[in-house]
Amino acid sequence: MVPLRRAALVGAAVLLGPASWCVRARSSAAPPRWAVSLERARPCPVCPAGVSFEFRVTDRLTRTVSRFTLANAMSGVTEIRVPRGGNTAALVERSQEGWAFVTVVALPSGKVKDAFLCVWPSFSPGDRFMAFRKWFPAHLPPGVHFSDEYLVYDLMKGPLDNRGSGPGCPCGPGLVLYPPHALNGTGPNIVRGRDSGRVHRIASTRLFWLGADTVAFVDRYRGVNRLIVADLRRGVRDPRVNAVPLAASGVVDFTTCAEKVAPSDLARWQRDPALLIFAKSIRELRGQHPVVQLELFPSPCLVSSVVDVRAPWLVRSRRPSQARSP
Repeated sequence: MVPLRRAALVGAAVLLGPASWCVRARSSAAPPRWAVSLERARPCPVCPAGVSFEFRVTDRLTRTVSRFTLANAMSGVTEIRVPRGGNTAALVERSQEGWAFVTVVALPSGKVKDAFLCVWPSFSPGDRFMAFRKWFPAHLPPGVHFSDEYLVYDLMKGPLDNRGSGPGCPCGPGLVLYPPHALNGTGPNIVRGRDSGRVHRIASTRLFWLGADTVAFVDRYRGVNRLIVADLRRGVRDPRVNAVPLAASGVVDFTTCAEKVAPSDLARWQRDPALLIFAKSIRELRGQHPVVQLELFPSPCLVSSVVDVRAPWLVRSRRPSQARSP
């Protein structure tokens, strides 16, 4: 038997390690109907990853217990997510580099509904939505660059409802939040050529949830950073996405830092000031006039490490009767 500590889940994230485990506390909202825990892992030479996992499922409504076994490409389980009000669970294997393998199973049977690779998955409060970056190859040849696509997956919906349709498909798992016109095709999201400025790159440490149905992040494209805020109240197939340019001229001042940084860094930043705008955290400041606040990684060349963006559309997004397509 592969030695693993038992991890109990009460609708929260569980991190499994060789010597310890911890459970993230949940708010006072009603817990999910299903409680899922990993009981044991067993060597399995015929399994794709060489190991199988046995899970325990408790139905809080009927107080019955069942079990299921998973044997697919997952070689470990670092996190389990059970959305409130749903009959599914997301089993996640994360790596230190940010790559993750996600398996979506039906409860209580454990039947696999979907399985896919992604980067930096981030779950909404209540665990219904999972936002992530599209997977890309770890090593690319010279002259080939990956371009970020930002996707969302609704764990309350089936696999087909979480895939695009039409020209350019079949499409991969997840529906595109940004950039516009991206299709999430089944092939790698790569751009060929020497000019890496033609690709989208995330400029925040992760994708941040401002609420149960609003996700935010920063994207950099052609030397311009944009705060992207996506409202999912109308569902993953009809998100309301706002992109707000973050002007480097408002927060960058090279006259104050010329003697404080390495000449090579200064030259690189002067060529592309947007590189200095990288969000460490993103949150919403609620009030009469909602504001999205970004905390940037500090630099001597920044006038301030805090950027406030007025977001009047956040007020409209909370009133479905007033919401209109952009």
